[in-house]
Amino acid sequence: MFENRAGERVQFDHLSSGEKDAIAMLFLLVEKQIENLVSEVREVDSEQEDLILLIDSPESHLHPAMQSRFFNYLQDILKSSEGENLDLQVMMCTHSQMILNDCEYVFSAVRS
Repeated sequence: MFENRAGERVQFDHLSSGEKDAIAMLFLLVEKQIENLVSEVREVDSEQEDLILLIDSPESHLHPAMQSRFFNYLQDILKSSEGENLDLQVMMCTHSQMILNDCEYVFSAVRS
């Protein structure tokens, strides 16, 4: 279940296609966060993992406002993964100048 801005519970099937795409792109990261929380509760060390997140043309899947929230979340994950049991690499292909400008701090963008 998910919660919208009004605080109402929403089932996955009732999310917008952009929201579903964002969840699909970040599923492995969310899963790793849950695993780490469960390990903390059980007082067990979580395994070191190497994750590579490949994102192809997020501008074709996400509304511009959703792009901004998506990359803010990704930036927070990248910052919080430092020192954690997660070696995270993000590779993204985009034609969106807005994304390149907004993500310059987070990503080493290759411009052509």
